[in-house]
Amino acid sequence: MRIQLVKDGNALIPVDDDALSALLKIPQGELVTVDLIRDRNPRWHNMYWHLCGLLLDNSDNQYGSTKEAVSSFMKIAVGHVDRNGDPLSISFKSMDQTEFESFYSRVSDVVAGLLGTTPDTIRVEIENLTGQVSAPRYRTDP
Repeated sequence: MRIQLVKDGNALIPVDDDALSALLKIPQGELVTVDLIRDRNPRWHNMYWHLCGLLLDNSDNQYGSTKEAVSSFMKIAVGHVDRNGDPLSISFKSMDQTEFESFYSRVSDVVAGLLGTTPDTIRVEIENLTGQVSAPRYRTDP
């Protein structure tokens, strides 16, 4: 069974009647295990393609002549590849939101380096292009 919940403070709340019904079937005090998967946000996918377009528009086709070619270049640049070095999928089925945000952050860092600017400048540019705001970047890795 798969249901969707939304975080509210320290609780997970059902988003619809089906989710509520499923939760009500679990007896009080019963232990359950939950696999936490953040569904992909299509806005982030849109921001990624704008990021590829930004690199394409500012690189004289140095990293590919289409957004798709730039995307393949970026996947390779950040190590999102299979054993043969071929780019992996970033489809909604292949990555949850947490994985995609990490991937996007690495790509943003590479784009910033290639364009000689900062990741924050890239973030602002993409937000201006899309009208969408990404979460602030909090680095946990060195």
